[in-house]
Amino acid sequence: MARRKRRGNGEGTVYQRADGLWTAQLTVGHDPATGRPIRKTVYDQTQRGCVEKLDTLKSEAREGILSDTTTMTVWRCLDLWLTGQKAQVSEGSYVAYTRRVGKLRPYTEHLPLSRLNGLAVAGIYRDMERDGVSASDRYASGKLLRQALKWAVNLDFIRHNAALKIPLPRVTRKEIHPLDEGQARSLVRATENERLHALYVVALDSGAREGELWALTWADWDAAANVLSITKTLSMGIGGEIKVKTTKTKKSLRNVPLGELSRAALQAHRVKMAAEGHGSSYIFPGRDGTHLPAGWWLRYHWPRAVKEAGLPPATRFHDLRHTCATLLLKAGVNVKVVSERLGHSSVVITLNTYAHVMPGMQKEATRIMAGLLTGPDCSTDAVEGPKSA
Repeated sequence: MARRKRRGNGEGTVYQRADGLWTAQLTVGHDPATGRPIRKTVYDQTQRGCVEKLDTLKSEAREGILSDTTTMTVWRCLDLWLTGQKAQVSEGSYVAYTRRVGKLRPYTEHLPLSRLNGLAVAGIYRDMERDGVSASDRYASGKLLRQALKWAVNLDFIRHNAALKIPLPRVTRKEIHPLDEGQARSLVRATENERLHALYVVALDSGAREGELWALTWADWDAAANVLSITKTLSMGIGGEIKVKTTKTKKSLRNVPLGELSRAALQAHRVKMAAEGHGSSYIFPGRDGTHLPAGWWLRYHWPRAVKEAGLPPATRFHDLRHTCATLLLKAGVNVKVVSERLGHSSVVITLNTYAHVMPGMQKEATRIMAGLLTGPDCSTDAVEGPKSA
């Protein structure tokens, strides 16, 4: 016989069914037409697990998240999921999630959650494509939809995650356009008289990300050892304010040895910054000594450098990072070493990103192997064995 544990009003009910499964129910609202209570039900194999799920339901109810889910729209579900993510993810991730939920709103605002199926999900992707939403935005929105619906399933808003039944929109990996050796040298020469000449040199030498470069302070450069310590990144917060935070993964925390060109550039740059009199701790500050206004600098100064160096107009500052990796790989530097220099979380990311370099490396590997197999140690006698006397 099922055992039922009754609680006070609004506390819910926990009981064990005849088949042994523990069940909890909570009243989350009332039907406006009939006045009958609307209940949410959760299940678990253990009493403790069931009580924990009930506590989650009560918490959601207090925050106003639980309501009559029979009339909840997909967008309302996304919005509630987003609210819960604010305290669980980094500010940068939350900003990205907010943008993706905004992309999905026109296609989910009037779609009942209870009617969401695979066909409806496919329709969302199709309509986004029709309206000119980019492939990368459709892919990112699809991934977010899967996450949010998984949350909805866990809360028993819905039984199945319909987004899992439909493939994510296909996205073509963006082509990267690194500079060749001559172009990299041209950029260094063309910017010699610029205020932030050292920025170009260090960007090419270190392969650091833009935000990592903007966040660098003089304390991060060991001048004696000529090693750059990358531990922080500069990013834009929810309200547009600039924030400096630790890099996003453990692999991003790294020490990068620099070359003599970078040492000379940084030494000259330090003298130049001291002469400006702002006393900034940033290596690459704005003229007032605060963080560099990166958006403005990239909009006005970078295009001028590109033009003066004779680079393709579409060259991005981020391509200097790609240039560092590509030149090192072409020079035969071990891919794991390159991956560590870039701060990639996995060497697989490096391999996938710079696969275009691999054909040339394979040819070189073939040439080296041929030399090893036909070298002086591989004489005819060694191959055929000793001849008889």
